[in-house]
Amino acid sequence: MFWVLDLMIKLALRRLRKTDVAGPLLLRAAVVGLNFCVMVWLSFQLGLGAFGALIYLWGGALVTSAIVSCGGPLVLLRALCDGSGLRLSQMIGLTAVLPSLLCGIGWFAISLVMPDDRWATLFAVALSANAVGCLASIMRAMGSVQSSMLLRDAGPFTALGVAALLQPTGDAKALLWIAAALMCLMVAAATLWCVMHRGALAKPAGNHGKWLSLPLWGTSILGMLMAQVDLIIGGTFMNAEALGLYALLRRIANVVALPVTVATWVSAKPVAAAYGAGDLIALEQASAKGSQIAWYPALCIAAVCLCGLAISATSPLLIVTSQIATCFGILLFGALVQAFLASGFTVATLSKYAALSVIARAATISSYLCFAAFLGANMSPISNAIGYTVAMCLGSGLVWAVLLQRLGIDTSACVLWRREVPAWRTS
Repeated sequence: MFWVLDLMIKLALRRLRKTDVAGPLLLRAAVVGLNFCVMVWLSFQLGLGAFGALIYLWGGALVTSAIVSCGGPLVLLRALCDGSGLRLSQMIGLTAVLPSLLCGIGWFAISLVMPDDRWATLFAVALSANAVGCLASIMRAMGSVQSSMLLRDAGPFTALGVAALLQPTGDAKALLWIAAALMCLMVAAATLWCVMHRGALAKPAGNHGKWLSLPLWGTSILGMLMAQVDLIIGGTFMNAEALGLYALLRRIANVVALPVTVATWVSAKPVAAAYGAGDLIALEQASAKGSQIAWYPALCIAAVCLCGLAISATSPLLIVTSQIATCFGILLFGALVQAFLASGFTVATLSKYAALSVIARAATISSYLCFAAFLGANMSPISNAIGYTVAMCLGSGLVWAVLLQRLGIDTSACVLWRREVPAWRTS
C-alpha cells in the first residue's frame, strides 16, 4: 500500500511544481494548522462535553452570520471583481448597516418568543463574523490574495482561541463575547488597510440597482448551513462527547480540502472577470486552473493522511478504534470529492448560475436532513459522516452536471487529464 501512496504523493508534487501558488497554499496550510490546533486545544482544555456545547453554539452563530449578511461577502466579491464596482455607501450598507438592522430585529423577535440571554451572544458573533468576511472580499478585490485569505479563514478561529486564553474557565457565552470583540478589532484593522489602498478598487460603472442579490444571499446562507449542518443536527441527536469526537475528526479530515479554499479564493477574480467579459474560453481556463490548484495538493495531503492513519492504527501510543478509523476514512473520501469538483461552485456562484448554487446546496442540506431524520436517536459519528458525505457529493455533482450541460465547461478535475493546463500565476 505504501508504494501506491508514495506514487500518489510524487504525482501530486510534480503537478504542483507547475503552478505558482506555493505562497497561498502554504498560508492556507498554516491557517488550517492554526485552526486545527485551536480546536484540539479547546477540546482538551474544555473536555469533549463542553467543547461539543461550544461548537454547537459557534456553528449556530456562523449560520446566523450568513442569514444576516444579505449575501454581502459574495456580492462584494463579484461586483468588485467583474468590473461593475460599487459605491462606498453600498459597501458600508452591505458590511455594517443592513446586517446590524437584521441582527437587531432578529434578536428582538426571537427573544420575545424564546427568552434566552444566549441570543445576544449569538447575534454579536454573527455580526462580527460577517464583517470579517465582507472586509476579506473587499481586500481580495483590491488584489490581496494572502492577507484577505488570512483574515477570512484564520480570523474567527484565532479570535476564538485567544478568547479561550483570556477566559480559561470555559464559559461559552464569555468566550464568544470576547471572540466577537476581537473580530471587531480585526475589522477595524482591515478597514484601515482598505482606506490606505482604496485606489485599487474599480470605479462604479453602470446600473447599481442590483447590489442586493437574492441568489447570492441564498447561496451564502445555504453554504454556511451546509458547512455546519452536520454539527448542528448531530448535536441534536448525539451526546456532547460523540459530537466532540466527530467534530475533531471532521476538522482533521478537512485538511485534505484546504487546497479547495485556496483554489476558490485565488480563482474568484479571474472567474468573475472572465464571465463579466463574456469570455467563455477564459472562464474555462480559470475553472481548469482552479481544479489544478485544488486536486493535486489534495491528493498529496490525502496520501499523507492515509499513511498517518495506517501508522496510528498500529501504534501502541494511540488508541485508534475501528469507529474512529471508519469515520475518518469516510470524511476523508468526502473531502477528496470536494477537491475533485472544486471549481463548480466558484463558476456557478460568480456567473449567472448563482441560483444553481442555491438549488445544489438546498439539495445537499435536504438530503442530509432526511437521512438524519430517518436515523434520529440512532445517529452515531459513523452514520453522521456517511449522511454528510453522500449529501455533499450529491450537491457538488449536481453543479458539475448542469454547468457541463449548459456552458459546456467541465468543472471537475477530469479536465486536467484531457489537456495541459497553463501554469497558474497568482498575480
